[in-house]
Amino acid sequence: MLGMVKELKKWVLTILLLGLFVTPCQAKSLDIVLAGKVLQPDVPPMIVSGRTLVPLRIISENLGATVDWSSKKQSAIIAKDNVHIEVKIGSKEVLVNGTAKQIDVPARIVNNRTMVPLRVVAEMLNCPVFFDAQDYQVIVGKSRNTPYKVMIDAGHGGYDTGAIGHSGVNEKDVVLAIAKIVQNRLSADHINVAVTRSSDIFVGLQERVDASQTYQPDIFVSIHANSSDNAEAKGTETFYRYDTFRSLAQTIQSTVIDRTQLTDRGVKRGNLWVLCRDDLPSVLVETAFISNPTEEKLLRSPAYQQKVADGIIVGIEKYLTSSM
Repeated sequence: MLGMVKELKKWVLTILLLGLFVTPCQAKSLDIVLAGKVLQPDVPPMIVSGRTLVPLRIISENLGATVDWSSKKQSAIIAKDNVHIEVKIGSKEVLVNGTAKQIDVPARIVNNRTMVPLRVVAEMLNCPVFFDAQDYQVIVGKSRNTPYKVMIDAGHGGYDTGAIGHSGVNEKDVVLAIAKIVQNRLSADHINVAVTRSSDIFVGLQERVDASQTYQPDIFVSIHANSSDNAEAKGTETFYRYDTFRSLAQTIQSTVIDRTQLTDRGVKRGNLWVLCRDDLPSVLVETAFISNPTEEKLLRSPAYQQKVADGIIVGIEKYLTSSM
């Protein structure tokens, strides 16, 4: 029994020592990206109870708002256009145009800077906020009166199986699975999403273009799996049709490769019908080669589907917030 107690004490001491030496300073710093630009506050962002607190003045002024301080009330006042926000230090109540709203984490003073929950201030100023867990970034978009609109196009469907892998995996099935993950996550991030198909049905190329004409999204992303007579062909590539939309292709290509670590085949111009609209930023992502046995196995894996979807999602959100 005495031996067990000694062993237990040893483990407790080890855990305590690990706790002492694994400090927040060793963690990757959190970046705030606003309209495509990384902000450089003199007091770094901090996570408190799952909320990101940032210096009020730098975020507000970069969003085009003015900031005043009331020593008497111990409150910061943020104003932009017809929005007036009052944030009191230590209070979970925020006044927006005189109406009280509850927040999870109160504002606080850190190194003479007023730290406030980023999402609260940004969204009250009608600025969308997204989180990129992989790159540890909070992405903030420009102020807008309506949510972003995105159309996700899962290639093929119904009797059109698309390419078929060596073990019988159908392109139509894996791209629909990826598209559904993208749709659900974007919707959770308060982006309005329409899809060209949500089940195993055939949708013609012109029908897909017509759907985008009806919905009028901000961007259109088509998801596919590649195929080649060469079973060793591998990697991911993204197509665009018009040079003005090359940046969208580059953004999504980069974020997908960053997560999957597959061979980067780059972005390419392609005369593809679903990309025919010259007034709509549109790209087609060839996620991997279903004709390559190794990549076919990846494509049918939910874990890989999630990685691809995460890359497409973050690419979409980075493009939207930096370009619109």
